[in-house]
Amino acid sequence: MDNKKNIISFMNMKGGVGKTTLCVNLSDCLSREFDKKVLIIDFDPQANATQYLIKENTFTSLLKEKRTVNSIYENSVDSFSVVSGEETEELDLSPDTLIFNVNDKLDLMAGNLALTSISFGGDPAVVNTLSNYIQKYKLSQIYDFIFIDCPPTHSVYTSSALQVANYYLMPVKPDYLSSIGIDLFKRIIQRHNRTAANKVECLGIIFTLVQNYQYYQDCKDKIKDMNMFSAFENYIQQSSSVPRYAEKHEFLYDIGGTFKSDIVNLTREFLEKIEQGVSA
Repeated sequence: MDNKKNIISFMNMKGGVGKTTLCVNLSDCLSREFDKKVLIIDFDPQANATQYLIKENTFTSLLKEKRTVNSIYENSVDSFSVVSGEETEELDLSPDTLIFNVNDKLDLMAGNLALTSISFGGDPAVVNTLSNYIQKYKLSQIYDFIFIDCPPTHSVYTSSALQVANYYLMPVKPDYLSSIGIDLFKRIIQRHNRTAANKVECLGIIFTLVQNYQYYQDCKDKIKDMNMFSAFENYIQQSSSVPRYAEKHEFLYDIGGTFKSDIVNLTREFLEKIEQGVSA
């Protein structure tokens, strides 16, 4: 692992908290407003980040051409024997082939539902596959940031992401049910950091799907008072405009108005926290 600390996992043990929306829009704003080169690794088998970023016909082509994150596992260890019972053909796994260019500064390693079919069986070599790929091709030197969009479960996917990440961000919807999961997540991180060579640090909670009601403000204050993780001051508000734009593969930056200013302010705060983390 090199000394550049720029790999961030987006993680929460609860679904429906706007994790992918945060990951994709933070990446988009970094690339367009702040001129940062970003790679998103869609490590959630549901591939929501991929479907947000690219059109259906493009995604279908990537699947047919085996240009997804799944391919780095098909050619590793003995995972092929569980997928199909037969050895798969040797794939071209170079970044030039596997990584899809979304815009001038934003790239994607597409997700794939087939990832769920690969047996990990507790094999540490499989858990290290993503980390080994990133190191082999020196991706953290090529990109300003690498974002890993993880599924909302504690699984080999999250273990693999923690194995390579320098930091993690925790998107949280400010309500009672979401606050319950924070303590569970804290224990998972503590357990990882006790035994793993790669210690992952928290960049903080980012509140998502925030509505302008006192209940949500009270929940935000309660979560902040728990003092488990620091919380960003900026947040993502809930609006019907967000999924409508996502369906058109457009971003908060494109909606304009307060949406654009909110994501720009949130991204600027992210960069400040990264700078503080690197300097600490």
